[in-house]
Amino acid sequence: MQIALTKKIADAMGVKPPSAHEDVNPLFSWTANWTKVWDNRRAEDMLVLVNNATRFTVALYQVKRKDLKNVAEMRLSDWKSRPRVIHD
Repeated sequence: MQIALTKKIADAMGVKPPSAHEDVNPLFSWTANWTKVWDNRRAEDMLVLVNNATRFTVALYQVKRKDLKNVAEMRLSDWKSRPRVIHD
């Protein structure tokens, strides 16, 4: 899986993103951006991930700059806390 970072999120995370691999299947390629959304006259930070092939969008609300360095851990802890539905 490849996640391309916008300049804004790369600067906030304090990382220099490596060059993208062109041979990656677009289905496994995502673009990430960090932006603000307004809710009841108050700005909240939001992390937005968009799949390059399907344009499927995942939005994580209330992601602060200090949280950006722990996005992987934040995502895993969220997935572990949710019940799983198993289909036969």
